[in-house]
Parts: sequence; structure tokens; C-alpha cells
Amino acid sequence: MLSPIGFWSYSNTDDDHSRGRLSQLRALVASELQQKIGRKLKVNIFQDVAAIPPGAEWEKQIRDAIDGSFFLIPIITPALLQSEWCCQEIALFRQREATTLRRTDLIFPIHYLNVDDRDSSRPEDCHDAEVFRFLRSRQWTDFRALRHKNPESEDVARRIDSLADAICAALRRAERDPYAEEAREKVTAKAQDRVRADNDRRVRETEVKAETVQKGSEAEAIRAEEAKNSAADTLAREEARAEAMVERAREGTEAWGAAAASTDKRLIEAFLKDWPRGQHSAAAKARLQELAKHGVSAVTPILVGGISFLVFAMISDSTSIKISGPQMTIIVSVSVAIAGFMVWAIRYRGSRR
Repeated sequence: MLSPIGFWSYSNTDDDHSRGRLSQLRALVASELQQKIGRKLKVNIFQDVAAIPPGAEWEKQIRDAIDGSFFLIPIITPALLQSEWCCQEIALFRQREATTLRRTDLIFPIHYLNVDDRDSSRPEDCHDAEVFRFLRSRQWTDFRALRHKNPESEDVARRIDSLADAICAALRRAERDPYAEEAREKVTAKAQDRVRADNDRRVRETEVKAETVQKGSEAEAIRAEEAKNSAADTLAREEARAEAMVERAREGTEAWGAAAASTDKRLIEAFLKDWPRGQHSAAAKARLQELAKHGVSAVTPILVGGISFLVFAMISDSTSIKISGPQMTIIVSVSVAIAGFMVWAIRYRGSRR
């Protein structure tokens, strides 16, 4: 069993501001540890205020105490992390633990004030970032919720009892063969490297798969959105085309209503030019034919009557026949009768067709 001599690393300002609670906690831990070890070995936990006499060389006393200690209890507080000398104490014992004692289980941090929000990269938060990272690698005894409680309370006693058990168990462990321990550490380190590499590979594979799935989902969403937009555009174009056709048909119907009521061939021809294949184009063409027939029937009687009158006039001139008034009336009547017969014949023929 290793000698039960330890080192209490703390910030004096914390002890002052807590009215000596850290010194009282050290005494309670030493007393509990002494009970567990028994009276064969004397427990001594070094504290600078209690162990360094006035006038002694302070730094030398600290170094000598660390060189003679077999376990370290750092009191984790913001002030400890900011203290240059506290960080040196921890670094010195860490070196002794690794080289002289060849152990990795003899540092027992007590988390007394919260430091979870401290940034090791900021000088105002931590004097030595490496010491802070090293401390985080060890198991801490959480005392934050108990620091305001009565030191004689059951909760405080149970937490101190648990800490004393851990220290006593570490001191009782058999000393290890340095060479066997070194070989074991190398094998363990290689195994840990392999496990770490395997975990990293799995994490990367998982990330790649997640990224692939995410990209696929995003691409699918984009395609769906494009299809939706395309369908909406097509529907809008079809609706616009249908509205235009309806409007065109309405305009054609209105134009045909105006043209159908007119006897002006130019208006109907203009309608056919604007709507050559509309629903009223056939009716417009029929209307043009009808107006053409009516035009012939209206002109023909006049032409026939005029021609007849001219013929009789020529005959009378050539034969020197004098035509009296009653005779002229008869001639005109005959001409009109002939013209009326021709009009009737034309209309009858048209109705037969």
C-alpha cells in the first residue's frame, strides 16, 4: 500500500471568502480516510497554510511536499484555474504520478465551484489550458450542491465517505511492474486508436449517408415543386387560351349580329375577312349570295324597261312613225310587263334552286 500522504491544492482566496470551509473540508477528508486505513499508518494531507511554518521558503516547501505526496486533491474553482501556482502544483504532481509512481489514478479533483462555462483558451478563464484539459480527463467528485450545507450533515458525510473510499482503494492497489505496465499502456493505446479510428469511420459514413439522403430529399422536393409550378403554368395558359377563345367567339357573334342585320355587302365581306373560319362564316357567305341575287333582281327590270323603250324609240325614228301619247303609254306598259316577267322568272328559278 502506498503511504497515505496527500497534497491539498486550492486557492487561498476561496478559503478566505468561504470563511475557512475548504480548510474544514480538508480536515474532514483526512479524518474519514484515517478511519478507513486504521492506526497503523498516519494520514497527512498537506495544506500550505497549515504545514508551512512562518519564515520558511514557501516555494521550496511546496515542491518538497509534492515530491513526498502519493495522491493529489485539487479543489476545482474559477480561482484555482486562474492561479499560476495552483496550475504548477497540478502539473508537478502529474509529472510525479506518471514518471516516479507510474500510475494514472492518484488525482482526485473536487468540483467545488462551477467551471463548466469556462473557456480554456481564454487567459482570463484559465492560466494553463493543458492543465484544465488534463483535469477534465479525471473523475471529479461533485461538491457544488453541498458547499453551503452543514459540514456535519449526512449528505456531506456520504460524499466525503465516497471520496475516501476511492483514495483508499487507489493506495491499496498493488504496485505495478513498470515494464509490464508500459507494454500494457501501449497495447491499450493502440486498441483505443483502432476503436477511435473505427468510430470516426462510422461517424463519417453516417454523415455521408445522412448528407446523401438529405440531398436526395432536397432534389425530390425541387422536382416536385418544379412539376407543381409547370402544371400550374400549363393550367394558367389553358385557362387563358379558353378565355381568349370565348371572348373571340363573343366578339364574332356580336359582329355577325351587326352584319346580318345590314344589307351592305362591304360590311359582310369585312366580317368574313376578320372571321373567315368562324361559326358564322357559312351564314355570312349565304347572306352575300342572297344580297347578290336581290341586287340582280332589282336592276334587271330597270335595264329591261330602258332597253325596251329605246328599241321602240329607234323603230319610230327609223320608220318615221309618229307615236302618240296613248301609244307611248302602251309601250311603257309593255316594257314594264316584260321587266316584271323577267323578275318573276329570276326569282322563281332562284327558289327552285
